[in-house]
Amino acid sequence: MIGVLKGMATTMKHALDGETFTVQYPEEAPEVSPRFRGVHKFSQERCIWCRQCENVCPNDTIQIVMDDKRNGEQYNLHIGSVFTVACVRRSVPSMLSCSHKTSSSSATRKTNSPTAKNS
Repeated sequence: MIGVLKGMATTMKHALDGETFTVQYPEEAPEVSPRFRGVHKFSQERCIWCRQCENVCPNDTIQIVMDDKRNGEQYNLHIGSVFTVACVRRSVPSMLSCSHKTSSSSATRKTNSPTAKNS
C-alpha cells in the first residue's frame, strides 16, 4: 500500500510542476539517448556477404539474396527487428550499425496498390 502511495505522489509531483513530456511526433523529433538503437544502417561497400548477420538474427528479419556465384545481390531488413544488435556486433566493422533515427517511414505518402489511380 505504501508503494502505491509513493507512486501516486511521484505522479502528482510531475503532473503539477508544469513540465510537459508530450512530443508532437513526427513534427518534432524526440530526444534520444546516445545508446538508442534506431533503424539499421547498411553499407554495401563494406559488406563481404559472409551472412553472419543473417545467421545470428534471432527472428530471421535479415535476408541476404545471393546469385549462383555467391555474389551478394541484395540485403533485406524486414519489419519486425527486435533490435538485439547481435547482427551489428557479429558483422564486419562499420558494415551494419544502428542509427538514431526513430522511424523508417518517410514524410510523403506513396501508394503502390493496384487500385490507386496513377495521375
